[in-house]
Amino acid sequence: MDVLITRSDSKSLHSVTSVESYFSDHVAIFLKFDFPFKPAPIYKSVKFRPWHKIDLNKLKNDILASPLWQSPAQTANELALEFQSTLSELLDRQIPFKIKRVVERTPQPWFNSAISEAKRRRSQLERWWRHSRLPSDHTKFKQQCKCENLFHLQNLRICLI
Repeated sequence: MDVLITRSDSKSLHSVTSVESYFSDHVAIFLKFDFPFKPAPIYKSVKFRPWHKIDLNKLKNDILASPLWQSPAQTANELALEFQSTLSELLDRQIPFKIKRVVERTPQPWFNSAISEAKRRRSQLERWWRHSRLPSDHTKFKQQCKCENLFHLQNLRICLI
C-alpha cells in the first residue's frame, strides 16, 4: 500500500482518479501533478537615461542659452535650485528617461563583492590586452583568469594584479 499525503490547498495536484480491477481487490490510482521546476520570474521596472546618446555640444549650447547662464540667481540656494531644474529640463529634452522591464534576480549566496571585483578586473585586463596586443598584457589577463577561477573553486582569497 502506498500513501499520498498533500495539503488540501495544494495547487500541484490536479486530479485523482481510480480504476477498479475485476481480477483483484486492489484499486489503481492515477494522479496528475504539476511540479514547477523554476519559480515564475519576478519583474521590476528600471528607470534610466541613455547617456550614450547625449550630444555634449548641444547640451553646452543649451546651457549657454539658458537663464542659468544668462541671468543666474543671486543666492546660493536659489542658484542650486535653478541649476538642478535647468539641467533636469535640458536632459529631459535631450535624453529623456526610459523605463525597462527586467527580471529581478535573487542574489546567489556564493557570489559576493570580491568575485564581482575579480570579474571586473578580468574584463578590464582583457580590454587592455585586446587593444594593445602586448604579450605582457596577455600574461596579466591570463593570470587574472586563473586567479578568478581559483577563487571560485576555493572561495578563499582573490588575486588582483
